Amino acid sequence: MQGIPEIAQGQLPALNTPTSGPVVLLMPGDVVRGEVVNIMPDAVSMRIKKEVILAKTDIPLQKGQAYLFRVESVGEEGVQLKMLQVLTEAIDITSSRILDGVNHLKGAYLTHSQFAALVEVFEKMPEAVRNRLFAEGAVGQFFKKADTVTEGFKAAIDSTGTFFETKLRGLILKWMDQEGLMEGVDQKGDLAQIVQNDLKGTILKLKQAISDPDTVSLMQQSGVSADEVGVIADKLIAHIELQQFESKQNGAFQTFLPFAWKELKDGTMRFQESYHPKEGGLEYACVIHLDLEKAGKLTANLRLFSDMLHLRFVTDNPRFRELIEENMPALEAQLTKASIHCNSLIVTQEEQIDFSESTVQGELDIKV
Repeated sequence: MQGIPEIAQGQLPALNTPTSGPVVLLMPGDVVRGEVVNIMPDAVSMRIKKEVILAKTDIPLQKGQAYLFRVESVGEEGVQLKMLQVLTEAIDITSSRILDGVNHLKGAYLTHSQFAALVEVFEKMPEAVRNRLFAEGAVGQFFKKADTVTEGFKAAIDSTGTFFETKLRGLILKWMDQEGLMEGVDQKGDLAQIVQNDLKGTILKLKQAISDPDTVSLMQQSGVSADEVGVIADKLIAHIELQQFESKQNGAFQTFLPFAWKELKDGTMRFQESYHPKEGGLEYACVIHLDLEKAGKLTANLRLFSDMLHLRFVTDNPRFRELIEENMPALEAQLTKASIHCNSLIVTQEEQIDFSESTVQGELDIKV
């Protein structure tokens, strides 16, 4: 039936344009409230954004009940929705505020090229201004070059800002456990260390710095716009907070690695840990998606089980495929040096690569 969505919990149901009446304007990333108006033999009527549409469903819905949906995509075949939760009366009271906050963050993700452009502003600042806004070496600490990203990988993830509030909460709980200030405890120093070693803390401190008249005066004398830096700071904070929100919403940790790679348009890494009871061991899987300026798209699938590594590369560039095949012996030698046995190594080429078709729904999602 045209104009009827398939709505199923945990799936991505299709929502088509209503058969009659005004068109409901939905955009990818929107989080919307849908209320069941009536239940019919083969469909339900649902109110979304003050408009009533028809919907098909394979899960029981209740008349008068409100649900929360996220718009996954919009296309000629319809709009893809994902049901997030059933709204209780208590949740529904504040749902409009929640939706406003979520939709405010929509579009806050920075692509790699956008991120690199913002970092370039920091790097081109006169040293006197940069030292006034950042702790010594902070720009290099947080915004690494591509060839150093594997150095201190865990520390790099820990400093991206997504753990900022968690680290603050841990520090407060530590102080509470001490039941008062113990001799030799430097509370101000402990707090300053967390802020200094965290990107979100550093950017929040930067925002505080550009509210100081002396700092603004120094920036003006050096030809640096305090307003431009403030906008950059807001974008970085919004980017981090959207990672935090979606981690909470999806029940899986999501973060990003702020590094500069001029040949990279965008990319993601997804990790998953799973237990196999029959074999009695853990399997680790990783999918890496890279969209490169000259080399095109590349997907790398890695699976490690019982100390055996399985590797598969998929590229849309025939020359890139040849280069990977030519360098397979060097890659296997590096893996052997790291005491990793590569059980299979496959390289294939496809005309088109759709990153959405080969993602791992894992516990750790890193955008690069």
